[in-house]
Amino acid sequence: MLIGIILIVAGLLIAFYPPLLSLIVATVLLLGGILILTTAYYHRKLPRRADNPVVEFIFRY
Repeated sequence: MLIGIILIVAGLLIAFYPPLLSLIVATVLLLGGILILTTAYYHRKLPRRADNPVVEFIFRY
């Protein structure tokens, strides 16, 4: 539900201020890259089958 509200607010902000779209896309790309790097770090650090706290956090919410 929270994600839906955030998407609606982001859509309204983009409608009123179009340059905001580039900032939102850049933020999503940066956070995605950070997430991938963090996940790769945990997999490299713990080569055995172990729970990844980043992935568990995402699945929990």
